[in-house]
Amino acid sequence: MTIDERLQALTESVELLTSLHRDLERETTEKIRSLAVIAEHNEVRAAQMDKRAAQMMEAITRLARVAENHERRINDLEG
Repeated sequence: MTIDERLQALTESVELLTSLHRDLERETTEKIRSLAVIAEHNEVRAAQMDKRAAQMMEAITRLARVAENHERRINDLEG
């Protein structure tokens, strides 16, 4: 193998590695963007779920008060 052939082989190897590196970098960037979109979506959903959970807790508290008031009325009628 001559020096020119070795240089050509090295050049081809470097070009291939550069191409592979660019492809990997592009794929990684796309995946990071996708993950960022998913994370943002999850944050929105988590905020919605927190809001719904708070609403449910308020509703449960109100129902508990209604039940206590009814229980007092029943006890007053029986007593």
